[in-house]
Amino acid sequence: MKHITGKVYDKLIEVRAMNVVIYDGDCGFCQHWIRWLLKHDSNERLLFADQYSAFFQSLPVRTADSVMLIAGRHSYTKSDAVIEILAAIGCRKLAFAGRLVPKVLRDALYEIIAKYRHRLAPKSCEIMPDAYKKRFIG
Repeated sequence: MKHITGKVYDKLIEVRAMNVVIYDGDCGFCQHWIRWLLKHDSNERLLFADQYSAFFQSLPVRTADSVMLIAGRHSYTKSDAVIEILAAIGCRKLAFAGRLVPKVLRDALYEIIAKYRHRLAPKSCEIMPDAYKKRFIG
């Protein structure tokens, strides 16, 4: 976890977001995961930006090799991001179970999935329903 200050935090305030998920917009597996999150985030706690967005490019702290969650003044990557994202949408038991697994093992599994993610799902993705479009930061 990294502490967020300065320009990153100001950018979050600007878009009125406290939980932003950064993901690979060219990855079918990642897009499927985002659709799952949109479907299960009934309280709309998450906003989304892909790694090619102007929002992501404007951040002074970036990681292009991992999912990233910016939550308030903190940022999370890899398995920590996945766990915090699940907790944010109310999957607390699943998040708790994930935290029981040592970080080195969680991140190793994350790296394996990340390495083969383009083979796990088709590149193309369905068109995003209009109801979800407001949840994306450009």
